[in-house]
Amino acid sequence: MNKVSVIVNYCSLEREFLPKVLVECAHFASEIVVSVGTHLYNGTPEDPEHLEALRAQHTGVQFAQYQVDAHIDLAAQKGVEHRPHAYWPNVARWTGVQALDGPQWVLFLDADEIPDGPRMRAWLEQTQLDFNCCYHLANYWYFKSPNNQALTWEQTTILIHRNKFAEEHIFSDQERDNLGFVPGIKNSENVAGLDSLPLIHHLSWVRSESVLLTKINTWSHRDQISDPVRYVKHIFSDSSINDIVHKYRYRYVYNKFHIYINSNDISYPLENPSHGYFNGLKHGHRNGDDTTSQMSEILFSAIDLYFDDKLNESIGLLQGIAQDATEPKVFDFLGFIMLSFGSYEAAGDFFRKALTTEPRHARSFFHLGLSSHYTGDYFNAIQNFTQAIRLEPTSFEYYYYNACALLNVDSADVAISGWKSAETLDNSYFGTQFNLGLASMRIGDAEKAKAYFEMTLQLNPHFFSAERLLAQLE
Repeated sequence: MNKVSVIVNYCSLEREFLPKVLVECAHFASEIVVSVGTHLYNGTPEDPEHLEALRAQHTGVQFAQYQVDAHIDLAAQKGVEHRPHAYWPNVARWTGVQALDGPQWVLFLDADEIPDGPRMRAWLEQTQLDFNCCYHLANYWYFKSPNNQALTWEQTTILIHRNKFAEEHIFSDQERDNLGFVPGIKNSENVAGLDSLPLIHHLSWVRSESVLLTKINTWSHRDQISDPVRYVKHIFSDSSINDIVHKYRYRYVYNKFHIYINSNDISYPLENPSHGYFNGLKHGHRNGDDTTSQMSEILFSAIDLYFDDKLNESIGLLQGIAQDATEPKVFDFLGFIMLSFGSYEAAGDFFRKALTTEPRHARSFFHLGLSSHYTGDYFNAIQNFTQAIRLEPTSFEYYYYNACALLNVDSADVAISGWKSAETLDNSYFGTQFNLGLASMRIGDAEKAKAYFEMTLQLNPHFFSAERLLAQLE
């Protein structure tokens, strides 16, 4: 696979996004550098305790810090004659470049640009990159909520080889876009994954009202908005999208990376549904004839490859036995891999095939529910989750996701009952308490919501979404 270093421009206003970025980049990056200033660009000091906590939580990531002086004459700095505010993002990227271990491919991200890690890895494994090319990766753009995805793609993320650019190419009014103008470089634009869909999710304008106003007042584009207060108040004047930036058209999508801005941003899903189940299959009984046993061994090898992030190899193994498969587990796991790629329709087909071979296979009903849940078809999801619960009433995951879908169709009181049932099976997961808090906010019970968010933070002290919603209730 092509070796890739990732440089992430970061400030504490992006704290909701950075953990998601780092988790996804770990799927494909050989090294990750987070570049952070001593201050925000308006001179507000960064929180040193927050930065120390980040270093402690992400020990495999290098944090490179640069000095921000809000009093220097930006117009006099190199490369930014027309857009002086671009200077500090350029410093951030060059600081990251200087911290790299060696010459290889460099992916330049902002902290609100989240890659789809497994799909990015698959693309890097199967793409012969051209050293003389600058790749402009297509991204989905979101506005106001992580559920509002624009129908128009953008291309803000850059992938380029380290040997192809120098300091002078980083410092520009055009920021990282200037790398496409390096002499002799070719440009490949709107680059998508193997499935012809964007690999990056850009959540730049997904903020609360107060955080968005702070961001506009401190970021490198602040000279483009004359009255930030009026601008932001218009965006949040009602519950509609109010995209006054690009005026894009939008569709409603699943909250893929579990970003929570307020209590209406949909329930918190499990981070790795069914991972324990598939790992457990390898330790179960292997009954049946030699063919069944051999098929199981191939399935277990495919599971191992999946958990090693070798999704394409895993699919290849399973496709070799799928034609003769009689076990629902084979089709079920093929569908599960398709879920990882975001191919929800194909995943659903495999789950239905599993149910054809075994109509009472509870896990396939659960996975079929997930494929509906991820596309926002919550009513079908509820039907399938409910069937899984009937067949196997001792699974925490089934009750948990059924409650998620119920909250998403505004049945908060029934959702609370569902999470309470899940809690009797496993009371150690912070997401259950967080969702109970969200549901309590929906029905107007602020005191219970506060109690649930406090319990969330006892179970996971670093869960920023609970901190923020708890502060809103104080």
